[in-house]
Amino acid sequence: MITIVAALASNRVLAKDGKLPWNLPKELKNFYNFVKKTLIISGYNTFKAMQGPAKGGAAQWVLTRKHASVEALSLGTKGANRSRLTALIAAQKLKIFKSSAELLNAAKAASSKGLDLSVIGGEAVFKLFLPVADQLKLTVIAKECAGDVHFPAIDLATWRLERLTSHQEGKIRYQQTLWRRDA
Repeated sequence: MITIVAALASNRVLAKDGKLPWNLPKELKNFYNFVKKTLIISGYNTFKAMQGPAKGGAAQWVLTRKHASVEALSLGTKGANRSRLTALIAAQKLKIFKSSAELLNAAKAASSKGLDLSVIGGEAVFKLFLPVADQLKLTVIAKECAGDVHFPAIDLATWRLERLTSHQEGKIRYQQTLWRRDA
């Protein structure tokens, strides 16, 4: 199953200058608890913004035209993030894709074998996977934010809302939703 996992502002903003424009520790913990059980797919900028691999040791595939090898990704990674990255490289759980088509084909093949995949961004990677995703796990922040990365517009007519829960952290309200593609 291919799941797109994202937190976005009500105006579809995902990030500004490589950072989330909100601080929601409980929501972020929920994100990590979900994706750590899956194969994680991201672009290089998302990988970099997370300061290396996701916590939990999940396998990770990264789309990048900037780096020829997994070792090149490790440059500039420090501390615990460097340790996680080194462990992923040693366990051969980190793979670089230089072609969108190659990544998409590999993801479809993995999904057809029963693997669960989490697509975590950025914008171009979301656009690539929207036509083939089985579900959307979206957290929608109840405010507009300034940003330079946006979640693509989607036609919700092709999706069925399975779950919606409302939350609040501090003064920030948000809804966690799960959408499944209509067959």
